[in-house]
Amino acid sequence: MRKRSFTLIELLVVIAIIAILAAMLLPALNKARDRGKAISCTNNLKQLGLVMINWGDDHDGYYMAAYCNPYDWLNAKTYPPNGGTVRAGLFWSNVMVDDAGYFTGYIRNLNLLHCPAQGIKNNTKIYMDPDYGMNAFFGTGTDGMYSETKYYHKNSEMIRPTDTFILADCVPNKSIGQLFPHWTDDWRPYNRHGKEANFLWADGHVTAANNKEITYASLGSVLYYYWRIKAGKLP
Repeated sequence: MRKRSFTLIELLVVIAIIAILAAMLLPALNKARDRGKAISCTNNLKQLGLVMINWGDDHDGYYMAAYCNPYDWLNAKTYPPNGGTVRAGLFWSNVMVDDAGYFTGYIRNLNLLHCPAQGIKNNTKIYMDPDYGMNAFFGTGTDGMYSETKYYHKNSEMIRPTDTFILADCVPNKSIGQLFPHWTDDWRPYNRHGKEANFLWADGHVTAANNKEITYASLGSVLYYYWRIKAGKLP
């Protein structure tokens, strides 16, 4: 019995069907991949939140500062404020690793500072350019527009831990780990995951939200509500 073979038209029809199915499935696969990266980013922030807690326990209940500039602080002249010896000019991410100059660092896995959605980074010193920025209201010692940025803050000062963020996705290669609401977009939270950025809040939980919703939100007379540590008590 003679075997029947596919004709060229039949082969083209099969190829066309496969191409159509692939085109239908590809967006779903990409969405699942992006969702996986967002989840990994969330886990990174949660672990960094635990590091922040350990820092506070080791430093008299003080929060880590976004930027170490001891010469302009209003309530201390050293960093950490309990008599530490970290040199000036270091960011929170420097302090977390062994670049701080007075201890061996709080994290060994530098990938915690890298968001998977940002793609491959060739920078081996990612702590010099982290994918997450820290809320400048936790202290930079440099910006006098809001007095909170010029103080070290203790955990006891935090009024709204569920509504004050510490870290968030930041613009790559721009903010150098600091976030300010009243500067340009390069210094504000960055929507790396579609139309949302991931935020680590002071109580340790992580949520995704649109960067503008968090950046510009106000409550009554409290401007930049989600940034402030000492302003804006809940009703």
